Amino acid sequence: MSAYRLPPELWTIIFEYACNDTGATGRSISQTCMHFHDIARRVRLRCVSVTGAYQIRAFEAHLQSLPPDERQVRHIFVSSCPQAKSRDAPIAHAHVCRMPGSEGYAATLAAYRRIFALVAPTLRTCYVSHCISRYSYMLPCSMPHLTSLVMNGPQPTWYAPTAERFPSLRYLGFAGFSDYRPESIDDLWNIAPNLEHIDLEIKYPSRHLVTDLRAIVRRRSCDVKSSRRRRMLMDDDTLRAMGPSVRVVSIQVGDRPPQADLALCHMHVLQAVQQLSEEDPRLVVKEPRACIHHTDTELDWLENY
Repeated sequence: MSAYRLPPELWTIIFEYACNDTGATGRSISQTCMHFHDIARRVRLRCVSVTGAYQIRAFEAHLQSLPPDERQVRHIFVSSCPQAKSRDAPIAHAHVCRMPGSEGYAATLAAYRRIFALVAPTLRTCYVSHCISRYSYMLPCSMPHLTSLVMNGPQPTWYAPTAERFPSLRYLGFAGFSDYRPESIDDLWNIAPNLEHIDLEIKYPSRHLVTDLRAIVRRRSCDVKSSRRRRMLMDDDTLRAMGPSVRVVSIQVGDRPPQADLALCHMHVLQAVQQLSEEDPRLVVKEPRACIHHTDTELDWLENY
């Protein structure tokens, strides 16, 4: 076979460039022949997509069975619900139930956390599309080499201080959320000290986004007339200034809601954010549009990340 004439090092480089999809290419290479199977051991998981409860548990078990040098995951997409392979593809109903106590819920949530613990040493980019309860608004463990992170889905309804650190993180995107805890904003400057780009794509108008943005941009206490009661760490009622490394905060306030009261709120939020962007060039307001549906997030990952 002519393929055997090439040195394994060259095949490894070729496979690294080839394995940049959902993991299907790496799987196909491994099944071609034993020669390719052995060469591709360290690169076949370079880029993977894990969708739905079954795949989350199965992939975690597979990672556990591999030696550390074969868990070379650089780019990962994880979704708690199945994904559309095309815009018109039907969706299988095998998502993770949101309610604790449901069958398979605890096992899937535990597997979700263990996946990130196992790939943390090598992970570079991560896209998480979730509809399950989380303890942390970020990832459940530290990622020393992670440079890009997208979290698509609602923010946790409770708050716990984040001890994990992401020293290499440059891009952070939050999408598909509406309300959030103000402490999560204040946490960012500690856990991601080198953050450069924050991308916020809001599903519904947030009552507190403008107040919080104004606080971190103008470097002053939050508006005391805000309807939200703020309880910050150390009993401090201020949000610290935006980190010095941050260059861009892009904001998309979502599509205009059909309900009259929400449409009015949407208009006020959009106007206020646009006014803030005139004060600070780091704030960039994007054209309003509907958030990506949670069944289309894998396509968004493949196209844009």
